[in-house]
Amino acid sequence: MLTSERPPGLTEAERIDYELVIEEEAYPFEEQAIEVHEKNFEMLAGGVFNPWVQQSLDKLVVLMPGRYARNEISGGYLGSIDTFAYRMPIAPADGVDPQDSKRAAEIAARVSE
Repeated sequence: MLTSERPPGLTEAERIDYELVIEEEAYPFEEQAIEVHEKNFEMLAGGVFNPWVQQSLDKLVVLMPGRYARNEISGGYLGSIDTFAYRMPIAPADGVDPQDSKRAAEIAARVSE
């Protein structure tokens, strides 16, 4: 329906209205198609992979690109995610009020902007 021929002689406004009606009529069929293809996609979890499952995956990429057309990004080998480097906070010098240190840091940050 979405790729069918459009009647000739439509104004721009009529063409837009016509397109909206066609999209509304096609929507239930598109939803049904997505459900069927997702059922085939679930077969992968059961270890089933055949040309029909591949065709469903290809259709899902077209129908729902935000979910199924993602490219994987490799950040390279990750040695460990358990490592954390703790840094000791810098203590104010003896005899200096910590609030004064905060204010001085804020002023220095504003000046550097």
